Amino acid sequence: MTNWHRLHQLALADVQERTRRYSFLVTMLGVLFFAYLVITGKYTVQFGDCRTIYDSTWAGTLMAVCSSIMLTLVGFYLVRGSISRDRRTEVGQIVAATPIGKSTYMISKFLSNAAVLSLMMAVLALVAFITLIFRNEADNLDLWAFVSPFIIIALPPVVFVASVAILFDSVRWLRGSAGNVIYLFLAEFCIVFGMLEVPLLDLAAVSAFTDSVRAAAGAAFPGEKIGLVMGFVMFDPEMQIDVFKVFEWGGITWTAGAAWLRLFWIGMAAIVVLISVPFFDRFDPALDRRKRIRKKRQPAIAEDSTEGPRARPGLAYERLTAPQIRFTWLRMLEAELRLTLNGKHWFWYAVAVGLLVAQVAAPFDIARKYLVPASMIWPLVIWSSMGTRELLHNTGQLMFSSPSPLARQFPAAWLTGVTVALASVGCMIVRALVLGEWLYAAALMVAALFVPTAALAMGVWSGSKKLFEVVYLIAWYDGSIDKLTALDLLGTTSASVSVDRLVVFGLLSVVLLMAAFSGRRMQLARP
Repeated sequence: MTNWHRLHQLALADVQERTRRYSFLVTMLGVLFFAYLVITGKYTVQFGDCRTIYDSTWAGTLMAVCSSIMLTLVGFYLVRGSISRDRRTEVGQIVAATPIGKSTYMISKFLSNAAVLSLMMAVLALVAFITLIFRNEADNLDLWAFVSPFIIIALPPVVFVASVAILFDSVRWLRGSAGNVIYLFLAEFCIVFGMLEVPLLDLAAVSAFTDSVRAAAGAAFPGEKIGLVMGFVMFDPEMQIDVFKVFEWGGITWTAGAAWLRLFWIGMAAIVVLISVPFFDRFDPALDRRKRIRKKRQPAIAEDSTEGPRARPGLAYERLTAPQIRFTWLRMLEAELRLTLNGKHWFWYAVAVGLLVAQVAAPFDIARKYLVPASMIWPLVIWSSMGTRELLHNTGQLMFSSPSPLARQFPAAWLTGVTVALASVGCMIVRALVLGEWLYAAALMVAALFVPTAALAMGVWSGSKKLFEVVYLIAWYDGSIDKLTALDLLGTTSASVSVDRLVVFGLLSVVLLMAAFSGRRMQLARP
């Protein structure tokens, strides 16, 4: 069997395995919902009170640009984890025992990621084309004008994101939650600076699209100030479509330099794949430095000892395993909290304490806008493991067979997450109460209740940390950083703090807690 044949079979098998899972169906439903937002104008690019003729060029380019932004931000989280899944399910050990080389395996994962993202892009294109058939304002359908934007604009982000996903899966310290946070900021960095017309960072070709449309609008309406709004656009319900000034747009004029910039991202994808190959350990546990260090630190036990482990001085197993006669909630909560915080590096605690001190020392507005959001993203790795720890560490049978897991372990796990959240913003809550900001203090307490409850519900029902990490990261960024009022759970602006919002998120917390309880009870009922 040649390497090309192995490569093809590996990539095809991985694509088939992904597309047959229930999570892929849920992902495609999310893609269709995003397509609905674009075609209905809820997520779009608006140029003031001007609009182009809805024809093949506009329909294809608009969907291609919006899908590029979406795939750049979200696509990474949808395809990453395939290498980690092979490692967790021990399929990687089987692969390591075969003649499949590191390069072949990594390229197959890259091709699989690109194929899955391309399938999502094809679904978006299909929805846009069906919409074009009914809304076409031109005399004919130009198939190439519709399809070419997806090839030129959307394909480079698909390829590049697919390569970055395998790089993050290969580098040990980027595999977990830290990698998810780092990628979100890198993706937002590329999109924002791309909109600011920094050529080498315009991954989604946003500036090329907006500059071309604004130039056509300026030529059609000389002296008119052409505004620009991108993202979730709120239209006036009384504003009719006839109010917009209509102009013709012939599409983006791709110069040689602009075309080379699109090829630049495909070349960067190839470089990222090559860089990721040396980081891939081919599922060899001997290459895990942390395991080697941990093994060296464990004292050896003499093999010829007749008394076994009891021959080691200082051990008293009778004291370590002394049974507790009575159950107490405080002891259970303490054990759950210690288990949750186990393994955290001293640097993690140092940053957490530093954020708390800064909440007191910094000006109130600065702490509200920047320090509170930072404090509520730092424990992400703790919250994302809620409800999933038993599955990830294969301790479900042990935990679920303990006495009254629903009445004891489940509430303790939930209270642990709430405790961490309250501790993260505790200084700011006290400060707000002292200053008389009662509503803002209540908003922080509701957020400290809502976030871990959502994490627990998503973890129990999905069995994975990824769902909560992706949803919370995007909501946190759009609400706390971009100041989108609807998602500003932390109350960084006064407009996002109201009694109605507190009631809504409080009720949502109750619903999510009930959903988590129901999901855990279903897990206990399984044989």
